[in-house]
Amino acid sequence: MKKKNVEGKKWTEASVEAEIEEFKNIDPSQVTFKGVREPKSGKQDIKRTHLDLTPYLLEQLDDEAKKVGMNRQSLIKHYILNGLKDRHLKSS
Repeated sequence: MKKKNVEGKKWTEASVEAEIEEFKNIDPSQVTFKGVREPKSGKQDIKRTHLDLTPYLLEQLDDEAKKVGMNRQSLIKHYILNGLKDRHLKSS
């Protein structure tokens, strides 16, 4: 089974190579994320948290994670980070 990207399109070797080439042409100094900082040290300090979720919500997360080729934890982190980025962009 081929994994799909966020837009639901199947990833192929050619599409991945094309995306890599596209990003090679971007000047890193022009890419900024307001409110997102690099860790000060080489290794980021990890804090564990506990989250209570209903079985229905877990099922929805697992379905979505499977669609985009992520695990549940990565999907939750992805949604949180993107939500924070969106909030910072709207408030600026």
